[in-house]
Amino acid sequence: MSERNTYEAINKGLAVGVLLQMIQDESMKDIPYAEKSAFLGENRQKVREIGEKLYAGFGMDGLHDVFNIIHGVALRAPNEPFYLRDLELAWSGIGDWRG
Repeated sequence: MSERNTYEAINKGLAVGVLLQMIQDESMKDIPYAEKSAFLGENRQKVREIGEKLYAGFGMDGLHDVFNIIHGVALRAPNEPFYLRDLELAWSGIGDWRG
């Protein structure tokens, strides 16, 4: 890994924590369920930056690892809005990621 990539990389655990916090914050908003979007809208740029930093440090494996962790959390709490499709869309175009 180059020095530049090391500097730009984000820890996978930190990435998961930030994304899960976005989900929690969005679920607390008093808006209709269908209008909630933790990873798009006002959070889209930050979510994209997280994806870019993961890619810089870990490549596609990093994106897949974090996505799979978020997906695993979603499976354990099926009634919560986890917005997996929104995450796919926010990361579209990072490396070979296609939303």
